[in-house]
Amino acid sequence: MTKEELLQQLYMDEITYVSNPYFYIRDYEDKGVYVLIKKEKDQDISYLDLKEVCFECPDMERHKGIFKMILFHVNEQKEIYKYTIASSKEKVMRSDVLKYENYIGMKVEWGELYLN
Repeated sequence: MTKEELLQQLYMDEITYVSNPYFYIRDYEDKGVYVLIKKEKDQDISYLDLKEVCFECPDMERHKGIFKMILFHVNEQKEIYKYTIASSKEKVMRSDVLKYENYIGMKVEWGELYLN
């Protein structure tokens, strides 16, 4: 699947890949994370504007201008192996959870090549 297809299927506005520098030191770390953001209406915020984002915190974070943020964690095989609902200003429904679980095991094509 391409990053554009993932954005469209989940009705999100932005996707960013963040590689994990600790992956190369500790093999139990994520290789990286796909950060998907749904922005509030008329907000011009980007992932790069966020100062503090924790990829492993169980509590949802609140960021001004962000309606929803989903993190898809990527393993060494570049496959999504888990997800985190990092932020949501609406009730998280069971249907949302089931939808996100469908992406486990998938690879996201980033342009012409998969990310290294």
